[in-house]
Amino acid sequence: MVPGGGSGRINEGGPVAVAALAPVLVAVADDVEVAPGVRLRPAPGHTPGHSVVEVDGREPLVFAADLIHAIELVERPQAVVPDIDQALGLETRRRLLNEFADRGVDVLATHIPGQAPARVERSGSGFRWVPRRRD
Repeated sequence: MVPGGGSGRINEGGPVAVAALAPVLVAVADDVEVAPGVRLRPAPGHTPGHSVVEVDGREPLVFAADLIHAIELVERPQAVVPDIDQALGLETRRRLLNEFADRGVDVLATHIPGQAPARVERSGSGFRWVPRRRD
């Protein structure tokens, strides 16, 4: 056991949370609008059913969830241990980072400190994470 509970095994939290929430969860199809202006898009590789959430509006925002575990994965996209399917996780990470850079949308990610929205910009063979203020 580790402090706070659990075994410390990678990806333990997701299945535990899903089991606890099972009575109120609803399975949805890939790329679906779950509320007006809120779209759930598949981002496979990290865990089964992993998705990003897009919120439309004057300044669209993407919550990238666990697509990005550190700013270094934006700067140099690579496979990471927490991804259940590392090759697919890397493919998804590269595809979505390219899309975010092309679209110029604000992005948040679970594991990025500070939780300020940022833009993903191209830089050499990778990208840059550029925090910004939303007015």
